[in-house]
Amino acid sequence: METPRGAEAKLTYKPKKKLFEYTRPLPAGLAYPYDWGFLPSTLGDDDDTLDGLVIHEATSAPGVVIKCDLLAALCVMQAENGETVKP
Repeated sequence: METPRGAEAKLTYKPKKKLFEYTRPLPAGLAYPYDWGFLPSTLGDDDDTLDGLVIHEATSAPGVVIKCDLLAALCVMQAENGETVKP
């Protein structure tokens, strides 16, 4: 997990530093409803790990690995500088 359920800020894992960095706060009053992170040992077309959202009843912590089953997968378009980037 990168950002645990209930967090009011985005955390990002930095592999070269081997730590989690504070990225940005969420808008006031918002929090992550579920644990959010990445799938270890994966690589997307953008050379970044694939993201994952874990729906379960508890809260974890940054760095925790949760064994789970894949429920669904989404292919999303990303934007950089106002331009759509191929997924």
